[in-house]
Formats: sequence, C-alpha cells, structure tokens
Amino acid sequence: MAYIVPFRERLEREEFPITYEAISPRGANVEGFIQGFRELPCRTQLAGVNITNNPSARVRIDPAMFGHLLMDHVGGPDVLAHITCRDDTLSGIQRWLFGAWALGIRNVVVMTGDHPKEGDYPEERRVDSVNAIELIAGITQHIANGTLIPDVITPQASRYANRFLPPKPPKTVKPVDFFVGSPLIPWRNNEEMYAKAKLEAGAQFFQTQITWDEKPVLDWIERMEKAGHLGRHGKWNVPVLVGACPLKTARTMEFMHNNIPLVKVPPDVQMRLNGAKDFGKESVDAAIEMYGRLRDGHKSRGLTTKLGAHILPINDDALGNAIAEGVAKL
Repeated sequence: MAYIVPFRERLEREEFPITYEAISPRGANVEGFIQGFRELPCRTQLAGVNITNNPSARVRIDPAMFGHLLMDHVGGPDVLAHITCRDDTLSGIQRWLFGAWALGIRNVVVMTGDHPKEGDYPEERRVDSVNAIELIAGITQHIANGTLIPDVITPQASRYANRFLPPKPPKTVKPVDFFVGSPLIPWRNNEEMYAKAKLEAGAQFFQTQITWDEKPVLDWIERMEKAGHLGRHGKWNVPVLVGACPLKTARTMEFMHNNIPLVKVPPDVQMRLNGAKDFGKESVDAAIEMYGRLRDGHKSRGLTTKLGAHILPINDDALGNAIAEGVAKL
C-alpha cells in the first residue's frame, strides 16, 4: 500500500480541510465503487474520506474492509471509518476496532447509529452495550493506553454478590491510537452539554449534520469559545467540519426536509431551488455560497476554532464533487 498522508496531519496543516462521504456498496461487488472513487476529480483535494456503517440501518459493506480496499487500490485520501453502538456487543466492538487497525484504518467516527425501524430489519433490537460517549472514552482512554474497555454494564443486584468489591484488573492489549471524531448538530437542544461530554471523553474532531445555514453553526461555536470550551484559547482546540450536500430534485429536497431528523432546508433555499432551471446545479451553488459565508463569518467574528467542509454526495458523486471542487477554490 502506498504512503497516504494521515488525516490528522492534513486536518492540522490545511486551512479549510475537506472530507467526503464515499458511496459504499450494498453487497460484495466493490469494483465499480472503487473505480468510481478513483476517478472522482476532487479526490486529491480531500483530507479524508468517510465510510459509513449501515446508514439508515440498511446493510452495506463493512467500512473497515471497504476503506482498506480504497486505500490499497486507489491510494488515498486517508479513511474515516464509522463505528456505531447500535449493532454489536462490547467485545464485538473491540474485535472490529482491532481488525480495522490491522487493515490500516487509523480514524474512526463514533456515533449511536440510526434506529433499525427505518432499515432492512425493523423488528431487530438495538444492542447498545455502550453509548457514543462511553465508546469515545473507551477508545481514547483505554484501548489507546493498552487495556480493553472495561465493562460498563452494571449487573442486577444479587443476594450472593457484593458489587462494591474492587473491579477485576484490566486486561492488557497492545495500544492502538485511533484518531476519534464524532457527529455534531449545533442547532439541537443541549448540544453544548452533549458536545462537552464528548470532548471530555476524548473526541478530537467534529463533523456536523447537513445544513444550508451557516448562522446556527457560527452562533454555537461562538458560545462554546466564550465559555472557554473551544478555540485556540479554549480547553479543547478541535476542528469542526460543517456538513452539506447537493439536492438533485425537488423530491429529494422534500424527503430530506420531512424525514431526516434535524435536517431542515430553509424556506429561502427551497424557493431558490424550486425556481431554478437546473435544480441540482443550483443546490451546488447554494452549498458553496454557504461555505463562503461560513468562512467570512468565522473571520468577522474573530473565532479561532478551525473549520472545514464535510461533503455528503447523497448518491450523486457528480454533484458532490462539484461542491468539493467549489469549496477548494474559495
């Protein structure tokens, strides 16, 4: 495998880093997807590529396996593999993490995971042996220091057991130092508290939900910097990569606005796109302009938190690529 500049290095040195969510196959036929990503014009401008983990609880190829294939056959950029709490036990999660590391994966994005009711197996129960905050802490505070993640499940009280006894000593393993990110939704209620808990657990970067409005993002970052949590002079100087996506048709827009939690297309953007001759192209322009306003607002407010872009192509690499290339020119 050719040398690939680590994502954490590009994140640090690039002024406005860009990540991109690759379309992963639903099945084992990967050749066309690998070729499609190899031919993506913006690929060399990306700091990293996200590989999802059964998005919307629909079966897709394992992100560590597919990420390894992309790095091996395409040669970069570095991979950010998603890991969810939804699908596996604590032992299964760690099995996956060690396997991912052995395959060359060095970055993970930790999340709860979409509910099975929207996926291929709606009656399936979530596992959730740990929550996202606990999993971030387990990766950064235990596995990175050479011990397995401790059992966080408190067993039911028993007349024959004293749960106040000291816990068993941790089981040692060879340390693996993943670079750990997490989703962020700045306009969600209590997001300051939730993000702070993730930062205390060890989160090292954020990628936000899709937006077409930079103001809630800037407002949230400004509050976090004033509280001493984020920014160059804050307790945690971590980057925030702001999510955006193209909208190919009015139907796509309506679906996302009405069905994706905490994703809302502002009325002025809806009106603009509905009145456009080319719906998809206009959505690309709207996203690029949002990133321009984001950078201008960041500068005018004197914020010091590093910003970047996170592009989700929504099954349309042509439009997703157009956003990424436009952002790279800003």
